[in-house]
Amino acid sequence: MRRTMPAFYSICLAFMMIFCCGAAAVPAHGAERQMVIGIPGLPDNADCQNTSSVYNRIGLNQQIYDYLLRKDGEGKIQPHLVESYEFAEDASSCTMKLKKGIKFWDGTGMTAKDVQYTIARAKTATGSVKGYCSDISHAEVIDDHTFKIVMGNPNVALLEYLTVIPIMSADFTEACGKEYGTDVDKIMGSGPYMVKEWKFGEYMVFEAFEDFVAGPPPVKSILLKVISDTNAAVIALQTGEVDLYLNDVPYISLADLESARNVQVDYFSSPRYNYVLFNAESGMFSDVRMRHAVAYAVDREEMLIIGCEDLENGFLVNSPAGPDFTANPGFEKWPFALDAGKAAQLVKEAGNEGREVVVYTLTVDPYPKLATKLQDFLSKIGLKSSIVQMENSAYVNDICKNGKFEIAICFNNFPAKDMDVAISAQLHTSKAGMSGNYGRYRSSEMDRRILEAKVITDPEKRKEAYQKVLDLFAGDVPSVPLYFAKSSRAYSSALKVEPNCAQYDKFYLYSWK
Repeated sequence: MRRTMPAFYSICLAFMMIFCCGAAAVPAHGAERQMVIGIPGLPDNADCQNTSSVYNRIGLNQQIYDYLLRKDGEGKIQPHLVESYEFAEDASSCTMKLKKGIKFWDGTGMTAKDVQYTIARAKTATGSVKGYCSDISHAEVIDDHTFKIVMGNPNVALLEYLTVIPIMSADFTEACGKEYGTDVDKIMGSGPYMVKEWKFGEYMVFEAFEDFVAGPPPVKSILLKVISDTNAAVIALQTGEVDLYLNDVPYISLADLESARNVQVDYFSSPRYNYVLFNAESGMFSDVRMRHAVAYAVDREEMLIIGCEDLENGFLVNSPAGPDFTANPGFEKWPFALDAGKAAQLVKEAGNEGREVVVYTLTVDPYPKLATKLQDFLSKIGLKSSIVQMENSAYVNDICKNGKFEIAICFNNFPAKDMDVAISAQLHTSKAGMSGNYGRYRSSEMDRRILEAKVITDPEKRKEAYQKVLDLFAGDVPSVPLYFAKSSRAYSSALKVEPNCAQYDKFYLYSWK
């Protein structure tokens, strides 16, 4: 005899079918839902080559432009706009082949001429991209889809730099002239999102570019709006007002967000290097004994706790490079053990006991707190110090550009994570001043070792070469390295992002669950 299904199960099955059909017809989080993203600020120009604003890089450049290479979730460099590349044996050039069919938003095809134009324009630009091209001589067009990047200084870290150099449309950019990037109709990219609305200082609206080289972006519409108050941003994440916040969440708020059912938090090493900067060109710290004295005096773990509120919120480093930088050999141990007595003796030997010195710092947290603690360390080794806090623009002009200081609390941002990016910028003579070597440290031996390391293609041999660089760094102490903070990205649990890719701030890597 045929068995019949109990009435209760029949009713349950009916409800399940109705629910599933309804969910399929009207998804709770469909691709058409607009993603709302908060950001602390927006620049007033979308010219990727003539601004150094971090908000330009993460809020605009990553979305509207595209790059020859990209990094995957493991931090490995992968072809993106190019299908292949090959270095010359001596690393003096790199030949690349563009993928066919790459389009800018206006439907025009990308060619090798656009890459050539991008490199040439970047080398004369005013923004940070100029520094990424400093070792490049020029780009040569071989055919429509093939080009050769010729190096002025051979450097295998070129690949790392190419992950952060946005490719521009030569014809469109030239046609706009000085007006390029000043309004919605004066921007052209090949990136995943087109700018549709822009209210300066308040918000931008992006629309997916369906012909994007990696395929149509999963999220079709994005509202990027300014939320300058981080506490307000945390509340907006909890209430669902925003789906993603493009800034680190305050440490005090992380526990609340981690426990919230509708929020997810990803962590990664910040690109910001924090350190004690010396003027190695003039003043008392041009004497290496004084730099050694401060290195013996500074409790770096205590500085990390002050800057990050807890040892677990940052990464103590022994050089200008972060823990995840390519070819970083690292130090097993910082060679300056805490020794205030030895530090005081060095100060006395240098004839500076009782001397007064000004510690310069920025007005934003945690830099005043770090400066106060440094002042305490200096007092214990026989120096009298005061603190001057400066707004960012004044700090950049006086400290970085003109070198009007003896000691300062400083930071550098390294969007490209390779040893050459950090070491060359901080330590090579050619970078003295605004190019990153703010302390004006000069050493022909250091220059030689850096140039040797640039051309080595074997990963293990590169590490060995950079170990020699770091050995000299530890002897000269042009700065006292402190830490890289642990950065965070908090976003709606309705979103998913490729593993370990939240750190890249590329909107097309997100999709609705």
